[in-house]
Amino acid sequence: HFNQMSYWIATEIVKQCNLSERIQALETVIQIAEESIRIHSYNTAMAILCGLSLSSVSRLKETWNGISEENRIIFEGVESFLSAEGNYAKLREATKKNQPPVVPYFGMYLKDLTFLDVGNETYLDENKECVNFGKPR
Repeated sequence: HFNQMSYWIATEIVKQCNLSERIQALETVIQIAEESIRIHSYNTAMAILCGLSLSSVSRLKETWNGISEENRIIFEGVESFLSAEGNYAKLREATKKNQPPVVPYFGMYLKDLTFLDVGNETYLDENKECVNFGKPR
């Protein structure tokens, strides 16, 4: 679903017939990303950001240059909030502190689970007789 949404976002922008329609579509998507963050739908916001980061959209220099200053500031805020910097520090903090309902960015947790799996031994001894029950914690 995440990838489908990202590609749909990109498609909705690039399929517009002229520059002004592409600018309008881009600004609308940026505002939807901001609203997704406001309602704590972080997975949706990240899918939108990924769609905007696809080369088919990011290379549209005239379109990006045509968005309003207000939308440019909003986009920079969305990028900053969803940044992977500090292991998604801003996103993790917001996910923890906000009251439900919150839809977290699932990729962040998949990364954590992968790190736990790869970074911890399944067995505590060489003979594979003693299972590391602390690993799944």
